[in-house]
Amino acid sequence: MSESEKLEERLRLLENDLRLQKSRLVEKLARKHVQKAPKTAPKRTANALKHDPDFAIKVRALTQAAKLKKRLYKHIYANQVKFPYKNRIRINNLEFVSTNKGATLALVSSKFLDSNKQLTSLDDLKTTLTYNGHRYIKTLDGDYIMQNPQYSDEKQFCLYYTRSGTCSNKNCPFVHSPTHVALCPNVIQNKDRICKKPNCQFSHTPSQYNAPSCKFFQSRNCTNENCVFSHKSENKDARICREFAVNGYCDKGRACELAHYFECPDLQELGFCPRGSSCKLAHKTKVQPMNHKAIRNIDNDNVTQKDHPLLAAIQESSSEESDIEQTQTSDLDMNHDYVQIA
Repeated sequence: MSESEKLEERLRLLENDLRLQKSRLVEKLARKHVQKAPKTAPKRTANALKHDPDFAIKVRALTQAAKLKKRLYKHIYANQVKFPYKNRIRINNLEFVSTNKGATLALVSSKFLDSNKQLTSLDDLKTTLTYNGHRYIKTLDGDYIMQNPQYSDEKQFCLYYTRSGTCSNKNCPFVHSPTHVALCPNVIQNKDRICKKPNCQFSHTPSQYNAPSCKFFQSRNCTNENCVFSHKSENKDARICREFAVNGYCDKGRACELAHYFECPDLQELGFCPRGSSCKLAHKTKVQPMNHKAIRNIDNDNVTQKDHPLLAAIQESSSEESDIEQTQTSDLDMNHDYVQIA
C-alpha cells in the first residue's frame, strides 16, 4: 500500500469519525432540549414530539446543515472577491482557481455546471481530485491542496507593478519588469494616441499582451495600418480573460482563447458584480434582439371611415358649403342673364 493510499484511507477514517461524533452530539443536544422543554409548550409542538420522537433531532440536523451550507457559500464568495484576476479552471463540473504556485485549488462556484445543482455541504465534494497529473486533497473549507507539492523557484510578476507600472513596496519579492506593464489608457482612448502626462508609468508600447482586441479585426474590417489594438482571433461567445481585464496584461497574448476586453467578467459569468461600485471595469449587458414582426390591428375590423364623428361633421360642412356655392352661382347666372337682356 503506497503512502498516498494510506493517507487517503486515513482521511476517510477521520471523516467517518467526525460524522459519528457529529451525530452523537446532535442526539445528545436534542435529548437535553426535550428534557428541559416546558410543560406549557404549545399543543402543536407537543403533538409533533409525541407522534414523532425524532422530530427534535431532525430539526437540529437541518439547522446544522443550514449552518454548514452558509459557511461553505461564505467561503466561496470570499474566493470570488479575492481572486477576480485569475481565470477559472473547470474540474469535475466545478470551477476553481489555481493559487500558491499551483499548490492550492480554491473553489469559486456554488453549483455544478452540467446540472445547475446547488452545493449543499462539503459532502457533495469529492475527497480527492486530479489536475495536471497532481493529486489534490479536500480541506474543511472546500478548497483542495496538492499532495506532495513541488514549488518552482521561478519568481512571479508583481501584480501592482503590472497594473500601474509602480510598486510602493521597496522590499517586494516579485519581479518588476518594464516590458510587463499594462498599456496606458490615454493611448487607448485618445484619438491621437498621445499621452500628455509627464510622469506616466504605464506602458506606451502596444503589444499582443497589453492591447485590447480589435473589434474591427473580428469582423474582418480593420483597414488601419497603425492600429494599436491587437489583431487577435476570438470566438464571439468567448469569456472575458480575467488576467487581461483586471491586470491589463495576459502572458498568453494571441494564444489566449479568452476575449481581451476591459469588461467585468463577473457580470458575464455570475450575472452580478461582487465588487459593486468599486469595480473600474465596464459593465455591459447583452440585449437580445427582438424578432417580433408587426401585424395588423384586429380591432379595426369592424370600424369604417363613416363611423368617425369628425368625418361626419366635415361631410355636413362640405354639403352646406356646396349648397351655398350653388346658390351663389345661380345668382351670378341670373345677373348675367339680366345684363344680356338689358
